[in-house]
Amino acid sequence: GLRLVDRSTHHLALTPEGVAFRDKAAAAVAAFDEALDTGRLRHWPLRLGHAWSAFGPYTTPLLRTWQERHPATPLELLRIDDRTAGLTRGEVDAALLRGPVQAPGLVTEVLFTEARVAAVTSDGPLASRTSLRLADLADGPVVVNTVSGTT
Repeated sequence: GLRLVDRSTHHLALTPEGVAFRDKAAAAVAAFDEALDTGRLRHWPLRLGHAWSAFGPYTTPLLRTWQERHPATPLELLRIDDRTAGLTRGEVDAALLRGPVQAPGLVTEVLFTEARVAAVTSDGPLASRTSLRLADLADGPVVVNTVSGTT
């Protein structure tokens, strides 16, 4: 083992290894005490995962409503670019997802639907159109979000 304390008849002092052990032990005890503090549990944030665009126009109203209804519980928004926004890996407590996701242990609920859009070049032949069919896009390049996209 390592010597943690230097002892003599005149003094008692921690060795450098003893100082390192004391500091790590103090941090471990503090973390344990914090975990047992039930009053603090009420103030842990709700970690809400989302993909690339947060919640669009609903982001600010969601934050305001949460603060009004749950002032003692912070809401922590976490952008995690995967299909479940970190939910299946335990990185978040809940997630807002775009589209249905089938994964073991997940329960989903449709909150609202969104219209689909196509992005085209401003000087291209489709730019002046107000609506498109999927077939209209068949001859052009398609960009797909394979990390967190759901369509």
